[in-house]
Amino acid sequence: MSDKDKEIINGANTLALQYFTTYNWMLQLTGNSEEAIRLTSSLFEAMFAGNRPWPEPGAGGFTLYWDRR
Repeated sequence: MSDKDKEIINGANTLALQYFTTYNWMLQLTGNSEEAIRLTSSLFEAMFAGNRPWPEPGAGGFTLYWDRR
């Protein structure tokens, strides 16, 4: 497995962990699993919408921010 493959897998694992952490937080706030899924999905769609520059190679991880258009 190449270093690039490992980097992609690590990024996907990090994103999955952040998604489920956010879902659990939303579930605690709302007490409703359907509402927690809806809010989590909406949040992640908003964070990844639009055109943003790619992080510098080798920087590790990624940065999420709001698109303020």
